[in-house]
Amino acid sequence: MSIYVSIYEFYWKKERSQGNERKNFRRCSTDMQDNNARMAQRRALAFDFDEVIHIGYDGWRDGSIYGTIDRELMDYIAQLMPAYDIIISSTRPAAQIVEFLTAHGYKACLFEGIFWHSADTIGVTNLKPAAVAYIDDRAVRYSNMAQLAKEVTAHVL
Repeated sequence: MSIYVSIYEFYWKKERSQGNERKNFRRCSTDMQDNNARMAQRRALAFDFDEVIHIGYDGWRDGSIYGTIDRELMDYIAQLMPAYDIIISSTRPAAQIVEFLTAHGYKACLFEGIFWHSADTIGVTNLKPAAVAYIDDRAVRYSNMAQLAKEVTAHVL
């Protein structure tokens, strides 16, 4: 039994005990199982937006996207798409990122949730998605506390 089925059963029993029988709730569980099967076949890569895909970022300013797109990175992402699901995860409004990518000729759409599966469309979200790697200009990799303290002291403080 997968964790998703267990979570489904917990919420279904809770809803049922409250008299809120949801007929379409079971379908959600089946969709999650389908996603698990697809996730086993394809893995996702999550990219930050500002200073990764959107270069020339110089602070939030008025919130508009005023820099350019990193064409070299986008070409590389296009090479990865047959094997990986590509996600852009950012605190910036996801709809704004979709508009920016679409204006530059890329196929992108909004999604809510943690799983994204598409071989030809970039998923854009404000959540932290399930991915095998997160590409971010501000990342500090955690392996142990001593290493983390050293990295934070050297690069952040």
